[in-house]
Amino acid sequence: MGVNLSLDKICECCFLLNQDFSDNLISKVGHRFFGDSKICTLTLVRMAQKEEEANMRNIYDKIVGFRAELVERCQRAKRSQKTLVLTTGVWDLLHEGHLVYLTEARMLGDFLAVGVINERQRAFMVAGFECVDLVYTFDDRLDIVKAVEPSVFVMSETSHANPNEGERLVQQQVVKEKGGRVVIFGPQRQCSTTEIIRRIRCL
Repeated sequence: MGVNLSLDKICECCFLLNQDFSDNLISKVGHRFFGDSKICTLTLVRMAQKEEEANMRNIYDKIVGFRAELVERCQRAKRSQKTLVLTTGVWDLLHEGHLVYLTEARMLGDFLAVGVINERQRAFMVAGFECVDLVYTFDDRLDIVKAVEPSVFVMSETSHANPNEGERLVQQQVVKEKGGRVVIFGPQRQCSTTEIIRRIRCL
C-alpha cells in the first residue's frame, strides 16, 4: 500500500507512538535512513492502518438508524449552541454538484444533518463527506423535518426526490413555525444527475 506522509508528520506520529523511536528516526535522517527499515516500514503501515480505521469509525459514527437517536444527537448539537442545518435528498450518482451543495449547506450553520431516502449504501457515501456531521435514512421527509426542528432547512429548487410542491410547502411551514428558516438552492452548474444519466445513455 502507498503511504505519502511528510517527514514532519512521520516524526510527529512516531513521537506519539514511541519517543525513543522518534529520536532514532530524527538522528538517522541525515543519512537517509530511518533506523531499521523493517521497523520503519511496519510502523508506517500501522500508522496508515490506524488512520484508516479512525476514518471508518468516524463515518459509521455519523450514521444513525433510529429516530430517537437522530433527535438526541440533534438536540445535543443545539444544547452546544450550534446552528443546526438540515437537508434531505436521494443522493444517487454522487457527483461534484452534491459536494458543492452540501458544503454550501454546511456553511449556513455549525452542524449539518443530512437525510437520505432509505438506502444504507448511499448514506455511507454521504457520511464520507467531511462537511457532513450526521446522516439519517428515512422514508417520510416531513417526519424528519418535525423530528430535527432545524434552524436552517436547505432545499433544492430542482429536487427529484420531492416533486410534490404541496409537500414542499408543508415542510417549509413546519420549519418556520418552529422558528427556523428555509433556504432554497438553485440548480448546480457544475454537474447534475440528469446530465450524467443523459451522457451514459448516449454511450
